[in-house]
Amino acid sequence: MHRTALAVACLWLLAGCATKKTTVDVLGTVVEDSGTPLAGLRVLIEGHALVTTDASGRFTVSDVEPPYRIIIERSPGTYVVFDGLTAANPTFSTGVSFVDYSASLSGQLEGTDAGRKTAVALVSSDALGLKLTDATGPNQPYTLDATLFKSTATGRLYALDWTPDGAGNAATFNGYTALSGVALADGGAFAGLDLTLNPVPSTHDLVVNASVPGGYDVLELRAGLRPWPADAWGVSMTSAELTSPTLPTTVRVPDLSGARMQISLWVRAPGSTAALGDGVAWKSVPTSVTSVDLAVPARPELLGPADGANGVEAGAEFSWTPPPDAISIFVLQGRIIMWAFTNGSTFTLPDLSPFGSAYGSGTSYTWRVSAFGLGGHEDLDSVLQSPEGRTLMLFVGASFNKPITEEGYIVAGSSRAFTTP
Repeated sequence: MHRTALAVACLWLLAGCATKKTTVDVLGTVVEDSGTPLAGLRVLIEGHALVTTDASGRFTVSDVEPPYRIIIERSPGTYVVFDGLTAANPTFSTGVSFVDYSASLSGQLEGTDAGRKTAVALVSSDALGLKLTDATGPNQPYTLDATLFKSTATGRLYALDWTPDGAGNAATFNGYTALSGVALADGGAFAGLDLTLNPVPSTHDLVVNASVPGGYDVLELRAGLRPWPADAWGVSMTSAELTSPTLPTTVRVPDLSGARMQISLWVRAPGSTAALGDGVAWKSVPTSVTSVDLAVPARPELLGPADGANGVEAGAEFSWTPPPDAISIFVLQGRIIMWAFTNGSTFTLPDLSPFGSAYGSGTSYTWRVSAFGLGGHEDLDSVLQSPEGRTLMLFVGASFNKPITEEGYIVAGSSRAFTTP
């Protein structure tokens, strides 16, 4: 009898242990892609009450069982969703501010000459700008319109000068220089920023190899110089744009110690009419290397619901086939606008009633899925916990202006439509 009671007690204890759940207190922060905290936004971790971000963009939700899904209301009817998270202290980016600051910079390039191409780039953690010019003579004047993310910024100017071949791409690099400590303020016109070019020591060929899915068209290959620090924004100083190149191909590279070349390859899927293509892969390499390999995966294929489906509502599951180890972005457009990030291959349409919102009756929507891979960040938690995670919503621009990683890819799937009940 005692043995039976003991056995029952042990079974009860084991059952209690089996049902015990691990929870975390989520201490999150919501920012714009510029890093500005967003106060007063409503945030929902499913299964918990709505919370609101404070003046620092922070919020707390206790006893959350991972993996969890978080929904952030960017504005009425617009939501950003992060699905399948386990991190206890993520930073969420919900998009860019549409209020930008600007300034104008001008000066002259000393050391260039007629028939050459020049690039002047403004590089900063708080601003960026690029000016490409066909030089018409020595001491070529330039004017660069800069975008500032704050009302004031301090940056550095870089200049590059090259002689083009018959297709307009760099054949020989002639001059290069940098000017630090450039102070800017919103609305200002900053003149007299003259740049004296120094000779580029030498130039060599970089062989570009690429793996592209069968049937895809190679639209363009771009090569741009990135001599600035990795923690600064800056648009690559493009020296080559090869249309429909035959791969492998070569581009010319300046020999500059510490600088890197950003190589990107743009492709279009069979049957697509997308003007900018459906995928791009990029890689940043030191200017000293002589070859680089790129790989563009096939874009996501949508599985369900079928195109034109009726009666799709909250709780409906959307599915697709992403590339291996990709982070997918589900994009919904209609009465409700939604961006949802996930490591998975499915997404369940969330119930928005806690926000007092609904998808509407008999309402038409379109949806599509894009996917991206970032070397060193194979999952969404990793991206959100990285110092560069706030650039996530700007992943296309970030890949060329301030890379989250030194290599990666972005591929976009086709779109489908559905109607709510």
